[in-house]
Amino acid sequence: MSVSKEKQIELYRNMVTMRSMQERIYQWYLSGVTKGNFADGRGEEAIPLAITANLRDDDYFKPNFRSFMSMFDKGFSLSECFAFKLFDPARGFLGFALSLGEEAGIYTGAALSAQMRGTDQVAVYAVGEGTASRGPIHEAMVTAAAWDLPMVFVVQNNHYCGGTHWKKVYKIDDLNVRGKSYGMPSVEVDGNDIVATYDAVKTCVDRARAGGGPSFIVANTYRLSPYFERAPGEVVEEIYRPAEEVEAQESNEPVGSYRTVLKNEGVLTDAEMASIDAEISEALEAAFIGAAEVPAMDFDTYCKFAVDTL
Repeated sequence: MSVSKEKQIELYRNMVTMRSMQERIYQWYLSGVTKGNFADGRGEEAIPLAITANLRDDDYFKPNFRSFMSMFDKGFSLSECFAFKLFDPARGFLGFALSLGEEAGIYTGAALSAQMRGTDQVAVYAVGEGTASRGPIHEAMVTAAAWDLPMVFVVQNNHYCGGTHWKKVYKIDDLNVRGKSYGMPSVEVDGNDIVATYDAVKTCVDRARAGGGPSFIVANTYRLSPYFERAPGEVVEEIYRPAEEVEAQESNEPVGSYRTVLKNEGVLTDAEMASIDAEISEALEAAFIGAAEVPAMDFDTYCKFAVDTL
């Protein structure tokens, strides 16, 4: 492998943490504690955590909307992640829009700010392959390329833009064409392979930090869960994707696959992984309880915080 043993173990610990957090939030949702619906990111954990492993706390990062649990690796506490208290410019998170993609200009502006201030901060903006077709994304890419901004665009391709397979939306087979068309170095990577994704992100982040301008990454993965879960106990029938397709992808999901790799490479034994898993479970139990104590931020404080720290 291209990363140290310590980093491999860190990546494993982070993936298990994120998977376990999502499972706990889902159970929280099923119990009726939270309302609305739940957008699970099971199967996509490797991509955001490969990104955060390459970033400093003051770098800017907007994860795909299914991946906000990854922000514990960006300086947020586990309790803050459970409480979804994630707006904090000092730690590089500038919020997100429920109309996906609308915040692209904010992160592009942050990259411009870093360039003007000479701070060598980097902005990473990650979206799904569906959101990547929205206008604000293309405006951001035009600007970032023209001004050589320290920015990395990541398309987290989980195959389905809502309920539509991506190949019914794109008339191209290589999504990297999108990045290349704006003059950006572009790379495609197996987004279920956390080490390969880590290496790809590192190359692009290092390039941006050194003044080399923006890059574009397509990380291919698969959403194992429904597009969203509805009311507690209600089954979401997904007629748009065959059950056998989902079942086949279960054997390629990133957490289980990485366990096998680490064991085969002699990095961790089954017993050592079980010990790490138990330690994470204990920490999450405490954080889950502590989430209720995380104070809310009122609008005036929010605005002042943004102005003072950006």
